[in-house]
Amino acid sequence: MLRPLLTSRAPHLLPTVDADIGRLRTLLDAQHRHGRWTPVDRLGRTAKDRIDGATGRLLEDLSPVPDLLEIRKSA
Repeated sequence: MLRPLLTSRAPHLLPTVDADIGRLRTLLDAQHRHGRWTPVDRLGRTAKDRIDGATGRLLEDLSPVPDLLEIRKSA
């Protein structure tokens, strides 16, 4: 959903956001086994820290997006 917006207004963000999403997806996929998610209270400290860090990084890298969504006014 964001890709067309980023492609047209901030293509420099795409590689970073793609890498962030891939990193987070890998960490989350590691907690999905046999059709079930590992409950948060059963995650090890390292797994929690990595997921928290990857989520924070993704959110930080996406922080410019609200400004990109503002309606542009023609002069």
